[in-house]
Amino acid sequence: MSGSYRGPRLASLALILAAGFFLIFIPVASHVQYQPHGQIAGASDQTENADDEPERNDPAPPWPINWVVSSYQDNLAQWLMVIFAAGAFGVSIYAVRVLRRTLEATNEAVRSADEAVEVARQMGQIQVRAYVAFGNTRVENFDVGLQPVVLLKIKNVGQSPAIQLQIVTRFAVADNPHSEKLFFNGPKWNGPALDLLPGGDSSQKTELPPLDGDLYTSFMNEEAYLMFFGMARYRTVFGKPCRITFCTYLRPSDLEGGSAQLIPTKRHNRSS
Repeated sequence: MSGSYRGPRLASLALILAAGFFLIFIPVASHVQYQPHGQIAGASDQTENADDEPERNDPAPPWPINWVVSSYQDNLAQWLMVIFAAGAFGVSIYAVRVLRRTLEATNEAVRSADEAVEVARQMGQIQVRAYVAFGNTRVENFDVGLQPVVLLKIKNVGQSPAIQLQIVTRFAVADNPHSEKLFFNGPKWNGPALDLLPGGDSSQKTELPPLDGDLYTSFMNEEAYLMFFGMARYRTVFGKPCRITFCTYLRPSDLEGGSAQLIPTKRHNRSS
Protein backbone atom coordinates (compact mmCIF):
# COMPACT_ATOMS: atom_id res chain seq x y z
CA MET A 1 0.00 0.00 0.00
CA SER A 2 1.41 3.36 -0.98
CA GLY A 3 1.88 6.18 1.51
CA SER A 4 -0.79 8.34 -0.13
CA TYR A 5 -3.47 5.69 0.61
CA ARG A 6 -2.11 4.53 4.00
CA GLY A 7 -2.33 7.97 5.65
CA PRO A 8 -6.10 8.58 5.21
CA ARG A 9 -6.94 5.00 6.28
CA LEU A 10 -4.88 5.28 9.46
CA ALA A 11 -6.46 8.63 10.26
CA SER A 12 -9.95 7.19 9.75
CA LEU A 13 -9.11 4.21 11.99
CA ALA A 14 -7.81 6.55 14.71
CA LEU A 15 -10.96 8.64 14.64
CA ILE A 16 -13.14 5.49 14.83
CA LEU A 17 -11.18 4.28 17.89
CA ALA A 18 -11.56 7.68 19.56
CA ALA A 19 -15.31 7.62 18.95
CA GLY A 20 -15.46 4.07 20.31
CA PHE A 21 -13.73 5.11 23.55
CA PHE A 22 -16.33 7.82 24.12
CA LEU A 23 -19.22 5.48 23.32
CA ILE A 24 -17.92 2.93 25.83
CA PHE A 25 -17.42 5.55 28.54
CA ILE A 26 -20.90 7.10 28.34
CA PRO A 27 -22.93 4.01 29.48
CA VAL A 28 -20.41 3.19 32.25
CA ALA A 29 -20.49 6.69 33.68
CA SER A 30 -24.30 6.90 33.48
CA HIS A 31 -24.80 3.95 35.90
CA VAL A 32 -22.73 5.37 38.78
CA GLN A 33 -24.70 5.71 42.06
CA TYR A 34 -23.40 7.83 44.89
CA GLN A 35 -24.38 7.05 48.56
CA PRO A 36 -22.86 8.95 51.45
CA HIS A 37 -20.80 7.20 54.07
CA GLY A 38 -22.75 5.71 56.94
CA GLN A 39 -26.20 5.75 55.33
CA ILE A 40 -27.74 2.28 54.99
CA ALA A 41 -30.87 1.53 53.05
CA GLY A 42 -33.88 1.13 55.42
CA ALA A 43 -32.20 2.86 58.40
CA SER A 44 -34.95 5.50 58.75
CA ASP A 45 -37.65 2.86 58.74
CA GLN A 46 -35.92 0.95 61.51
CA THR A 47 -35.68 4.12 63.62
CA GLU A 48 -39.34 4.98 63.21
CA ASN A 49 -40.48 1.45 64.11
CA ALA A 50 -38.04 0.95 66.95
CA ASP A 51 -40.76 1.45 69.61
CA ASP A 52 -43.24 -0.87 67.94
CA GLU A 53 -40.98 -3.82 67.37
CA PRO A 54 -39.18 -5.78 70.01
CA GLU A 55 -35.49 -5.39 70.31
CA ARG A 56 -33.51 -7.82 68.18
CA ASN A 57 -30.39 -9.50 69.27
CA ASP A 58 -28.92 -9.76 65.71
CA PRO A 59 -25.49 -8.15 65.65
CA ALA A 60 -25.03 -5.14 63.24
CA PRO A 61 -22.91 -5.74 60.16
CA PRO A 62 -19.25 -4.94 60.82
CA TRP A 63 -19.03 -2.61 57.75
CA PRO A 64 -21.55 -0.79 55.53
CA ILE A 65 -21.67 -3.13 52.56
CA ASN A 66 -23.64 -0.74 50.31
CA TRP A 67 -21.06 1.98 50.85
CA VAL A 68 -18.27 -0.37 49.85
CA VAL A 69 -20.01 -1.37 46.61
CA SER A 70 -20.85 2.22 45.74
CA SER A 71 -17.29 3.39 46.43
CA TYR A 72 -15.90 0.61 44.29
CA GLN A 73 -18.19 1.49 41.37
CA ASP A 74 -17.38 5.17 41.76
CA ASN A 75 -13.60 4.67 41.69
CA LEU A 76 -13.85 2.22 38.82
CA ALA A 77 -15.90 4.67 36.75
CA GLN A 78 -13.47 7.50 37.48
CA TRP A 79 -10.45 5.44 36.49
CA LEU A 80 -12.20 4.20 33.37
CA MET A 81 -13.06 7.80 32.55
CA VAL A 82 -9.42 8.86 32.92
CA ILE A 83 -8.15 5.91 30.87
CA PHE A 84 -10.70 6.36 28.11
CA ALA A 85 -10.17 10.13 27.99
CA ALA A 86 -6.37 9.75 27.82
CA GLY A 87 -6.68 7.11 25.13
CA ALA A 88 -9.11 9.18 23.12
CA PHE A 89 -6.86 12.25 23.45
CA GLY A 90 -3.80 10.31 22.29
CA VAL A 91 -5.65 8.76 19.38
CA SER A 92 -6.98 12.19 18.36
CA ILE A 93 -3.48 13.69 18.38
CA TYR A 94 -2.24 10.82 16.26
CA ALA A 95 -5.15 11.26 13.84
CA VAL A 96 -4.42 14.99 13.52
CA ARG A 97 -0.74 14.31 12.79
CA VAL A 98 -1.63 11.71 10.16
CA LEU A 99 -4.10 14.07 8.52
CA ARG A 100 -1.53 16.86 8.55
CA ARG A 101 1.08 14.68 6.83
CA THR A 102 -1.54 13.57 4.31
CA LEU A 103 -2.48 17.19 3.60
CA GLU A 104 1.17 18.17 3.12
CA ALA A 105 1.69 15.26 0.72
CA THR A 106 -1.44 16.27 -1.19
CA ASN A 107 -0.28 19.89 -1.46
CA GLU A 108 3.13 18.76 -2.69
CA ALA A 109 1.49 16.57 -5.32
CA VAL A 110 -0.68 19.50 -6.44
CA ARG A 111 2.39 21.76 -6.72
CA SER A 112 4.23 19.13 -8.75
CA ALA A 113 1.25 18.75 -11.04
CA ASP A 114 1.03 22.53 -11.53
CA GLU A 115 4.73 22.69 -12.38
CA ALA A 116 4.33 19.87 -14.88
CA VAL A 117 1.39 21.66 -16.50
CA GLU A 118 3.40 24.90 -16.72
CA VAL A 119 6.36 23.11 -18.31
CA ALA A 120 4.05 21.42 -20.81
CA ARG A 121 2.42 24.77 -21.62
CA GLN A 122 5.79 26.44 -22.21
CA MET A 123 6.99 23.56 -24.36
CA GLY A 124 3.81 23.80 -26.44
CA GLN A 125 4.32 27.53 -26.93
CA ILE A 126 7.95 27.03 -27.95
CA GLN A 127 6.92 24.55 -30.63
CA VAL A 128 4.25 26.75 -32.24
CA ARG A 129 5.49 30.31 -31.58
CA ALA A 130 6.83 32.67 -34.25
CA TYR A 131 10.55 32.75 -35.06
CA VAL A 132 11.79 35.65 -37.16
CA ALA A 133 15.18 35.27 -38.85
CA PHE A 134 17.23 37.47 -41.14
CA GLY A 135 17.90 35.92 -44.51
CA ASN A 136 20.16 36.89 -47.40
CA THR A 137 21.59 40.40 -47.25
CA ARG A 138 23.06 41.77 -50.48
CA VAL A 139 24.74 45.02 -51.52
CA GLU A 140 24.36 46.42 -55.02
CA ASN A 141 25.79 49.41 -56.93
CA PHE A 142 28.99 49.21 -54.92
CA ASP A 143 31.27 51.31 -57.11
CA VAL A 144 32.91 54.74 -57.21
CA GLY A 145 30.42 57.55 -57.73
CA LEU A 146 27.40 55.28 -57.24
CA GLN A 147 25.00 55.05 -54.32
CA PRO A 148 25.18 51.53 -52.84
CA VAL A 149 21.92 49.82 -51.90
CA VAL A 150 21.54 47.05 -49.31
CA LEU A 151 18.69 44.58 -49.74
CA LEU A 152 17.60 42.84 -46.56
CA LYS A 153 15.21 39.88 -46.37
CA ILE A 154 13.53 38.75 -43.15
CA LYS A 155 11.36 35.62 -42.75
CA ASN A 156 9.06 34.04 -40.17
CA VAL A 157 10.20 30.43 -39.85
CA GLY A 158 7.82 29.64 -36.95
CA GLN A 159 4.32 28.15 -36.93
CA SER A 160 2.33 31.20 -35.82
CA PRO A 161 2.24 34.90 -36.85
CA ALA A 162 4.79 37.45 -35.70
CA ILE A 163 2.77 40.41 -34.43
CA GLN A 164 3.77 44.07 -34.86
CA LEU A 165 7.13 43.37 -36.51
CA GLN A 166 9.44 46.40 -36.77
CA ILE A 167 13.01 46.70 -38.11
CA VAL A 168 15.83 49.19 -37.68
CA THR A 169 19.08 49.11 -39.72
CA ARG A 170 22.45 50.89 -39.55
CA PHE A 171 25.75 50.89 -41.45
CA ALA A 172 29.28 51.70 -40.32
CA VAL A 173 32.93 51.58 -41.41
CA ALA A 174 35.17 49.46 -39.17
CA ASP A 175 38.77 48.27 -39.03
CA ASN A 176 37.83 44.80 -37.80
CA PRO A 177 34.22 43.66 -38.34
CA HIS A 178 34.47 40.87 -35.76
CA SER A 179 35.46 43.08 -32.82
CA GLU A 180 33.58 46.28 -33.53
CA LYS A 181 31.31 47.55 -30.76
CA LEU A 182 27.89 48.46 -32.09
CA PHE A 183 25.33 50.63 -30.34
CA PHE A 184 21.59 51.09 -30.87
CA ASN A 185 21.01 54.27 -28.94
CA GLY A 186 17.46 55.47 -29.55
CA PRO A 187 16.82 53.41 -32.72
CA LYS A 188 14.33 54.79 -35.20
CA TRP A 189 12.25 51.92 -36.49
CA ASN A 190 11.99 51.72 -40.26
CA GLY A 191 8.44 51.99 -41.52
CA PRO A 192 5.15 50.89 -39.88
CA ALA A 193 4.75 47.69 -37.91
CA LEU A 194 3.49 44.65 -39.80
CA ASP A 195 2.25 41.15 -39.02
CA LEU A 196 4.30 38.38 -40.61
CA LEU A 197 2.45 35.11 -41.16
CA PRO A 198 4.13 31.69 -40.78
CA GLY A 199 6.43 31.10 -43.74
CA GLY A 200 6.02 34.69 -44.89
CA ASP A 201 8.92 37.03 -45.63
CA SER A 202 9.52 40.73 -46.04
CA SER A 203 12.21 42.71 -47.88
CA GLN A 204 13.70 46.07 -47.06
CA LYS A 205 15.98 48.36 -49.08
CA THR A 206 18.47 50.74 -47.47
CA GLU A 207 20.35 53.36 -49.48
CA LEU A 208 23.94 54.26 -48.46
CA PRO A 209 25.85 57.50 -49.21
CA PRO A 210 27.69 57.63 -52.57
CA LEU A 211 31.18 56.10 -52.60
CA ASP A 212 34.22 58.30 -53.17
CA GLY A 213 37.50 56.98 -54.56
CA ASP A 214 39.52 56.93 -51.32
CA LEU A 215 36.91 55.04 -49.34
CA TYR A 216 36.36 52.58 -52.18
CA THR A 217 40.14 51.93 -52.32
CA SER A 218 40.23 51.31 -48.56
CA PHE A 219 37.42 48.78 -48.88
CA MET A 220 39.08 46.96 -51.77
CA ASN A 221 42.45 46.80 -49.93
CA GLU A 222 40.71 45.50 -46.79
CA GLU A 223 41.98 48.46 -44.81
CA ALA A 224 38.38 49.19 -43.86
CA TYR A 225 35.18 47.16 -43.90
CA LEU A 226 31.62 48.13 -44.65
CA MET A 227 29.32 46.85 -41.91
CA PHE A 228 25.55 46.57 -42.13
CA PHE A 229 23.63 45.63 -38.98
CA GLY A 230 20.19 45.95 -37.49
CA MET A 231 17.53 44.85 -35.07
CA ALA A 232 13.95 43.55 -35.23
CA ARG A 233 11.29 43.34 -32.56
CA TYR A 234 7.91 41.59 -32.53
CA ARG A 235 5.44 39.78 -30.33
CA THR A 236 4.25 36.19 -30.46
CA VAL A 237 0.57 35.24 -30.42
CA PHE A 238 1.07 34.40 -26.72
CA GLY A 239 2.04 38.01 -25.97
CA LYS A 240 5.76 37.37 -25.44
CA PRO A 241 8.01 40.21 -26.73
CA CYS A 242 10.97 39.03 -28.83
CA ARG A 243 14.02 40.79 -30.26
CA ILE A 244 16.72 39.69 -32.70
CA THR A 245 19.89 41.39 -33.92
CA PHE A 246 22.01 40.80 -37.00
CA CYS A 247 25.39 42.06 -38.15
CA THR A 248 27.06 41.56 -41.56
CA TYR A 249 30.05 42.93 -43.45
CA LEU A 250 31.28 43.18 -47.02
CA ARG A 251 34.14 40.94 -48.11
CA PRO A 252 35.79 42.57 -51.20
CA SER A 253 36.66 39.23 -52.79
CA ASP A 254 32.92 38.48 -53.06
CA LEU A 255 32.20 41.53 -55.23
CA GLU A 256 31.12 40.74 -58.76
CA GLY A 257 29.76 43.45 -60.98
CA GLY A 258 29.28 45.80 -58.02
CA SER A 259 27.15 43.38 -55.98
CA ALA A 260 27.90 40.80 -53.30
CA GLN A 261 26.27 38.94 -50.48
CA LEU A 262 27.17 40.28 -47.02
CA ILE A 263 28.76 37.85 -44.55
CA PRO A 264 27.57 37.45 -40.92
CA THR A 265 30.09 38.52 -38.31
CA LYS A 266 31.14 36.42 -35.33
CA ARG A 267 29.30 38.73 -32.93
CA HIS A 268 26.01 40.59 -32.58
CA ASN A 269 23.83 37.88 -34.16
CA ARG A 270 21.34 36.95 -31.44
CA SER A 271 17.71 36.01 -31.08
CA SER A 272 15.24 35.66 -28.22
